[in-house]
Amino acid sequence: MSAASTKTTEQKPATVNNAQPENAILVQNNNVASASESESAFWKNDWIRAQNTLSSIRRSLASFPSPPLRILRVSQLDADLLDTELFAMLKEQLWQAFSLLDPYYKRYELELMAIMQFILYRFSIYETGASFGAQLQNLKYRNEKMHSGGLQSTANDAPLSKMRRVLFGLFTIGGQYVWAKVNRLVTAFSWGDLAENDPRKIFWKSLQKLEHLYYTSALINFLVFLYDGRHLSQLSHSS
Repeated sequence: MSAASTKTTEQKPATVNNAQPENAILVQNNNVASASESESAFWKNDWIRAQNTLSSIRRSLASFPSPPLRILRVSQLDADLLDTELFAMLKEQLWQAFSLLDPYYKRYELELMAIMQFILYRFSIYETGASFGAQLQNLKYRNEKMHSGGLQSTANDAPLSKMRRVLFGLFTIGGQYVWAKVNRLVTAFSWGDLAENDPRKIFWKSLQKLEHLYYTSALINFLVFLYDGRHLSQLSHSS
């Protein structure tokens, strides 16, 4: 009897000792839950208070100027050189082909060059937004007016609109053809040898002044291009 009672009295403290850690764990879990809830509520309050400040920052970003476009000048010069070499190579092949068919093909030299330039333009700048030389240099034209706003306008490069591509080709190809054609006609009829008061001589002088003005502006534009690296030709300002 004494042995049994002793065993019983020895087991009771063991039962009490086993229950104490469970109560401690429950109390600790409750404390952690209450602490996390208080921290979450603290974070939510700060987030709500910061919304007005974040909204004002987002609105102010729209007024920031777009970062300047930086393109290697040597890449643009190489692209222009590749386009010139490609056109010269195709023109040489075309002259060789026409020399076997018509010995008087030189009379239509300007028209043939305009047609060839139109074909090259149609399948390069008009189709893809970049000339063949620019494609080899991983360059292309983009609509600068679409990138003149806030920072959000620089996310993607805006391509040239269809109207801009048509006008760009009209001025580059058509303008060059008309200018060369008029100069050839004026030279063929010797308008420069007429009297000073003759309207045709005045027209010839006007053409000479316009030509000098064009070459002067081309030189100035090239010097500016060497400084900022943006527009290699005068017509590229309109893109």
